[in-house]
Amino acid sequence: MQAQLIHDRPALRRIELQVRLAKVLLNEPRDALPEGAFSLRAIDRVAVKGKRRAQLIYEVLDAAPEADRAERERARPAFEAALARFHAREFEAARRGFEACRAAAPNDPVPAIYVERCLRFEAEPPPPDWEGVERLA
Repeated sequence: MQAQLIHDRPALRRIELQVRLAKVLLNEPRDALPEGAFSLRAIDRVAVKGKRRAQLIYEVLDAAPEADRAERERARPAFEAALARFHAREFEAARRGFEACRAAAPNDPVPAIYVERCLRFEAEPPPPDWEGVERLA
């Protein structure tokens, strides 16, 4: 098995701050892991300062306490649907979906991050060339 480590400490720190309380994070490529070895949830597309290419960030749900993991697994379909709406620029619908996820999994910090982003984009839409990537300073 091969694994990729994020070895750029400032970049890693900015990613950690962005996703806040997620316990364990992986970045691409996912194909380095055996199929089904871990329960992973894609949570963000980020690009750190000085990097043009965005990285897809995954949360390893297996690292969450059992009760939290169970809530996140149950809310996963709704989270994925809300995330798809977010990337489709349907921010009001996405926000409602993330609010439902937050209600279903109150200890999950990720939906709250997206609720904030949706509110920001509802008030001031992103530029037409926006690709759903969170650019970290």
